[in-house]
Amino acid sequence: MTDRRSRPSRFVIALVLLAIALPATAKIYKWTDEQGNIHYGDEPPEGAETIDLPPATVYESPGQPSPRRSGTADTEGADAPAYERVAITSPGQEATIRGVEQTITVRVTAQPELRRGHTVEILYDGETAARGERLEFAIGPVYRGTHTITAVVRDAAGRELERSETITFYKHQPTVN
Repeated sequence: MTDRRSRPSRFVIALVLLAIALPATAKIYKWTDEQGNIHYGDEPPEGAETIDLPPATVYESPGQPSPRRSGTADTEGADAPAYERVAITSPGQEATIRGVEQTITVRVTAQPELRRGHTVEILYDGETAARGERLEFAIGPVYRGTHTITAVVRDAAGRELERSETITFYKHQPTVN
C-alpha cells in the first residue's frame, strides 16, 4: 500500500522531470482519473487544468580556463613561475646587417634569468639553427635577403615554456663588380 505522504515528493519529481523533458514553450496539464490518481502530461484530456511552471534554470559555463604560459616540469619544481619576458635584443626588429660575414650573433634576454635545465632554441627562418643553455648564439650561414628569428625557451623535457616575438631582419651583402 502506498503512503500518501510520498505523493508530494512524486509530484515534485514529476514536475521537475516534465520541466526538463519538455521545450520551454510546451504547456503542462494536470488531471485526476476515475480512481483518484493525479496525472501530468502535455496532451490534456477533457477537464485538465494548465500548470504554470517557473522558468527553466539555465547554467552558462564560465568557459575554459586559460592554459598556463609556462610548463611545470623543470628542475626547480612544479610551482616555479613563468618567464615574465623572453626577448631577442640583437639583432633588432627591422635591422639591416651589412657585410660579407655569413654569421650573425643573436642575443636573448630572459626574465627571470634562464633556469638550470632550461634551454634556448633559436629558430632561423622557422628552422632550428642553434640550441643551448646560454643566451648568445652565432648562427649561419646567413645569406642576402629578409630573414626571421625567434627564441624559444624549453624545459628539460623539451616542452615549450615561452617564446619571444619574431624578429625580422635584413642581410645586405655588397656585390662584387
